[in-house]
Parts: sequence; C-alpha cells; structure tokens
Amino acid sequence: MGTLWEKTERICLFILLGLLAGCRSVSGGGVLTSNGKTEYSIVLPADASDNLKYAAHELKIHLEEASGTTFPVISGAAKTGEKQIVLREQDPELAAGEFQVLTEGNTLHLSGGGESGIHHAVHDFLETDCGYIWYDARGGKKVPDLRNFKLPEIDRRKSYPFLLRSMTSDYFFHQPESHYFLYRNGMNSKIRLFPLPGMDKNSLHFSKAGRLIGSGVDDLRFAIPSAHTVFDYIPDAPQKSRIKEFKSKGYFQEHPEYFTLDETGKRITGRQLCFSDPGLRAEFKKNFREHIRLSPGANVFSVTAYDFPGAFCFCEACKASVEKYKTPGAPIFLFVRELAEEIREEFPDIRIITYAYRKEQTEFPPEGLDFPDNVILCFCPIDDDMVRDWNSESNAETFRNLKEWKNHCRNLFLFYYVNPWTLGTLTTPAVGNVHRCAVDTVLAWKAGVNGSLYSHPVGVPSMTGFTELQSYLMARLMRDPELDIDSLIDDFMAFEYGKAAPLMRLYLNELESVAENTGIFVKWSAVAGVWNTFLKSPDVVRWQGYFDRMEKLVSDVPDILFSVQRVRIPLDIMTLRFLRRIRKEVPEYKTDVQELAGRIKRVYHRATKSFYTQSNPQIKRHKENHDRALDRLVDNLTVQEGADPKPLPDEIFGTTDPALVFEFFPESMEKSVLAEDAQAAWGKALVNTGEAQGFPVLNLKYDAPAKVWEDVGEIPEAKPGTEGKYCFYHVGTTSISPSYELRIHLKDYKNLFRIFPGEVWMPGTDDTIDVYVSLKLTGPAYYPGSKEKNSIACDRIVIVRKTND
Repeated sequence: MGTLWEKTERICLFILLGLLAGCRSVSGGGVLTSNGKTEYSIVLPADASDNLKYAAHELKIHLEEASGTTFPVISGAAKTGEKQIVLREQDPELAAGEFQVLTEGNTLHLSGGGESGIHHAVHDFLETDCGYIWYDARGGKKVPDLRNFKLPEIDRRKSYPFLLRSMTSDYFFHQPESHYFLYRNGMNSKIRLFPLPGMDKNSLHFSKAGRLIGSGVDDLRFAIPSAHTVFDYIPDAPQKSRIKEFKSKGYFQEHPEYFTLDETGKRITGRQLCFSDPGLRAEFKKNFREHIRLSPGANVFSVTAYDFPGAFCFCEACKASVEKYKTPGAPIFLFVRELAEEIREEFPDIRIITYAYRKEQTEFPPEGLDFPDNVILCFCPIDDDMVRDWNSESNAETFRNLKEWKNHCRNLFLFYYVNPWTLGTLTTPAVGNVHRCAVDTVLAWKAGVNGSLYSHPVGVPSMTGFTELQSYLMARLMRDPELDIDSLIDDFMAFEYGKAAPLMRLYLNELESVAENTGIFVKWSAVAGVWNTFLKSPDVVRWQGYFDRMEKLVSDVPDILFSVQRVRIPLDIMTLRFLRRIRKEVPEYKTDVQELAGRIKRVYHRATKSFYTQSNPQIKRHKENHDRALDRLVDNLTVQEGADPKPLPDEIFGTTDPALVFEFFPESMEKSVLAEDAQAAWGKALVNTGEAQGFPVLNLKYDAPAKVWEDVGEIPEAKPGTEGKYCFYHVGTTSISPSYELRIHLKDYKNLFRIFPGEVWMPGTDDTIDVYVSLKLTGPAYYPGSKEKNSIACDRIVIVRKTND
C-alpha cells in the first residue's frame, strides 16, 4: 500500500491515464429526484468521523436546496440495489486527495483518499454533474434546478494537478461561511476558526494564551512554526524560539561560530546561521529530530532562512560554497540536502520544506546540486514586478528560475504574492492584478509546480477591490489550469455585479492596461509615489464616472450594490490621496474630500462589520485594528488633500517656481498623534511628547526597490527665538525616486514622522531635491532653561525640485 506520500505521488499517473472508463462495467444512474421528491438516502458507516459527517452535511444541504426535498442521512452498511448515495473516506485504493465519483445501478458512490478526498468527491459531483458554482466567500453561489434529475452514467477517478492548494486561508476565516468557500473550491490546506457542521463543537478552541487548539483538514500537515524557522531551532538568545521546548535555549554566548560572520569579520546575531560550521549542523539536526517527535500528526517541517536580507555568511567556507554552486543560497541548500538524506530512513513520511526567497539569497537554483524526494522547494517570488505576469520582460528572470528549479527538486511549490502591500492598510491599490494572478497560476502549472500557498491577505478580510474575483479565479485554476480565464471572469462578474457587469469589466480592463503599460517596476511594498506614475487624473475621473453609473444601475439590488461599492474602495482611496492634483488637472471633477472620506469609511466599516464575526475575541481585535488603520489613513489624507495649506514663507520659497514645490502632511509613526493646532499649515499637526526628545533630529530616506537607506541630513539645533512656533529647517539635498520614503527620527532612531513623496519624481528629469521640514519645538531638550514640556510637532514637509527639465 505504501506511505501516504507515495500514494499522493500516484496523482500524476492517474492524470495521465485519464478516466479509464473502460476498466469496469458502468450502468446508468437512477432517478435522483422526480417532481421534487426523492427515494434516495445518504449512507455513512456507523463509525463515521467528523470529517465524513461534514462531507455528508455538505451533500445533503446542497441537494435539498436545489431539489426542494429531504435527503435523509442514515448510518450503517450500504445495501445492494437500494437507492443510496454511499460516502467513503480514507479509501485505500485512492491516493491522498484523489477521489472517485461512480454510479452502479441505483447507487452513487462518492469516495476519497486521505482527509480531503471525500470533500473533493462531494463537491466535484455537485459542481460537475449537478451544476453548482461557488463564487465567493460570502456564500454567493449558482444553485441548479434539481427537482427532476436523473443520475448520469459516471465513472470519474480524478486528482487535481496541484497536490497542495492553499490561499492564506486564515484571512478567509473571519466568518463561518468563508470556510465553506475554500472547501467547496477544492482547497486542501486550511485551518479552522469555527467547527464545521457535523463536527464536534469542542474540537476547536482557543487557549488562555490565545492560541488556536485543533486543526483543519489537510493532506499535508505543516509543523508550527512554518516559515523563517532557522532561529527557532538555533535561537541566539532565550525566548527567541517559537518552539516551546526550545524557548530556554540561547546559543550565541557559547557558540558564536553558529551565526553569521559579517563583512568586517565579526560574528553577529539577528541575521542568519553559518551552515558551514559542523557543530551548528549537528545541533540543528538534534533539535530538528526532537521537534518531529514532539509534533505528532505533522508531516511537513520548515527549514527556512530568517527573514533578513543580504548574504547569509562571509566565512570562507560559506563563500566557497556560493562560488561553487553559483547561488547565494548554497550554504542552506547544502544543509537541507544533508538533513533530508539523514532523516528519511528514520522518518520516511516527513518532508522538509525550504524556500527559494529573494534573488540576493535563495531564488537562484544551485548548479550541480539536486534534492532528494523528501524535500519540497517553495518558490517565493517576492522580488517580482507586482503588476505584470511572468511573460513580461521585468519578470522573465523569475520565471526562468522557477522552471530551472524543477530540474533540481521534484516537489516544487509556489508561495505567490497576489497583491502589493501599500498605504499602511490591508487594502489593495487600484491596479486590478486579476489577469496577472490567473496567468501566473497557469504558467506555474506548465512549469511543473505541484503545490500552491498563495499569500492573499491584502484586501481579502474586507473583500475590497477585485480580491473576490482573484480568489475565485485562483481556486478554479488550481483545480483545472486549462479553464478559459476570460470566460471565468465574465461569468463571475455577471453573477456578482448584475447589470453593472459590462462596466465593471471595462473598468478592470482599463485599470490593468494602464498598470501594465507603466514603465515603473512595482514592488510588493510599493508606495503612493509609484501609483502616481500611472494613476492619471483623466483616468481617475472617468473611472469614478463608471462607478456612479454602476451604482445607479444596481441601486435596486442591495447585495449587488454593496459588492460594487467594495470594488470602488481602492479607487476612492487613491483618488483621495491625489485629490488636489486631480481637481487642478480636471476642474469639472466636483467630488470633495469629505464626500470621498465619508464614502470610504462608510463602506469599509460596513464590510468589516459584515465579514468579521464578533463572537471570537481574536477576530474582533483584527477588525478593530483594520478599522483603525483605515481611519488613520483617511484622516491623514483628508488633512493633506482637503484644502491648500497656509502660504509658504516668502523668505524661503518666495523666489521659487511654484511648479517645483510639493507640500505634504506627515504620517504618524510610533507615538506621534494627530492634534488640532491653529498655528499649523492645515490647522492640524502631528505631535510627539515622548521621553527620547532632543537634538539631533535625524532625517533618512529609504528606497524599497534599491534596498537603500541613506542619511539626508540632520537638524543640530533650534532656531533662536522660535520656541512654540512653526519654522522651516532645511534638512538637506538628495535625489528622489518613485519609491522614496522620508523619515524624521529622534536620536537612537526613534521614529517620529514620515512621508512617501514619490509623485515628486518625474521620469527623464534631474531628480535632485531639497527637503524642508516645518517643526514646532518646545521644552528644555530644545531650548535650554525652558519651563515647557518637551515636545516636537510637525505640520508639513516640503520638497523642492531643482528643475523640471
């Protein structure tokens, strides 16, 4: 019979052999329903598990919904000749995740291998043979008419091409209904925050520490922790490991040789491990084996680098391996292979997952080094251009690396970054990103990827932008990559947006075309200045017009209207971010800042209230945190974009061309708070009264794609006679980029304020700028002898371009 993993590997064989319809005699199915009545029962074994009871519940409620009759669930053995639907899980003839749908006379057999196979059998029958489609995680579905339904002849034995199918599942589980979307669409790596129908309600609960006790239905069970784990096995100091049994361990003091040798020849903590050290390798292996023994039920363990950029180690042995295998990841790759070869006899069912993550670390495969079959290589293209698929020139190197990895590791999974993180909230930018995700899923399959763990948290909890469409497409394509993408999009939009679907499709097409044709490389952490390069005012105004028309078209259908409004949120946020510029360039656009801000908050808060359960304290905290982050962003933009600020002082800016001057209201960092201030440029300011006050006030810039921090300058002292008054300080001269971030710090790099002024960047010009910060300082930390409380406030930051030529 072989191990669970060996049975899973049979999947590819079954796909190649097809349905094998001629291997057994198949008779026609019976009449399942007639005139809304049925003689069929759902049959479960007497010892049915919770997992099987849930599958039966799913079958029952869907058949009853579509037919209008009752399908009883009975316990016991199947009876020959009876009209029955027989469910079977853990079928020894089927690989994990494989399933079979078979009619024999009046009996319909639904069978599955592993834990998830029976779910796939039930949902495949409901979808393929009955006509159900599950569109969204809110319960939206196509319900067929099964009042008169004869079972067709079926002999379908099937597996899905991706052995593992997952979409950052915890973000779907903020309400019970969201569980079902993943199960019904064939995902097989899922956690649960709620017991499913038919399951013991006490099977899942939270510990006093807030940790979820229990697990979901998984053919591959990942041990915890599952990502960036090397310091969990070899922590530099006590309490650094996330593994309970290793929390008291700390190795750096006695074994500094276990850790990175930096560029200066010093052993340091907080970066990576030195996998060339034999003592480190031996201790890691010992701890790894102990973790396996302490994790019953888990069969996938992560050996993945710490989430810190740059070279792993500069010792001579590590550098030599990098040179030999032509990849910066050689030290950890060599160790993973060594570890996998040593444990496979003692633990034949255990698999080790490791990452190809960051081009400067492990994305490039090693020349002349292959992995044994108990290793899973998870490809994590975080350095991709986030608005273009792998057919594009900007991502061509990534796709070459992905295809090459299949020559080095049989088990190739994909950790795919779906949407850019931006604006400080879990809200998607207005870029679409629908075709990119769908096309790359198909390309991954063609490249030999057989497992997917998609990072899909941005926009999903509130179901804003096109995230619901993305989720639907990826779920369908993970099961069948040969489906037509445009047909899927059209079908989804017709269901979700009704009469507004044609305009919504037009909006999506235009949005994606504009984003794809920009010359800017869009990183996963892209900031507002990047969006400014291709979010043009006439486009924004036209798209806002589309939404005005769409909302009128569906105003009589509240659910569809709400769906349209949620897609609009990212566009509204980006419109608010650049509102002053938009209204100057398109004067006929009359929407004001309060209308935009109010609409964003109203729809977003309604969404989180609708899609986050209030019965679970952890989820309730997620909702509150997301709402606060959105409110902070909107409030900040409302100040900056709501009106022009007070005039700039002539003595500094009077002779400067206004076209070269850009003014920004700062964003809060750490404990800086928004406060009313009549002296301030917009009547509001950010104020910090923390203990770490005083000079110098530091100013740094950060460019995310270039991964460069750079000092812009510092303010060494206060201007005389200005306590309690705003005045400008010239910070320094530097250059701008679309991804530019400017931070204002106190000593010891305590964060105060920041801006993302990337829109100041202009392609093909001299991007030299001068930076001015308007501060109001009080207290003895700035004015010796002052009796006031130490305080630093900022009401605006001004960027002046050297030229627009």
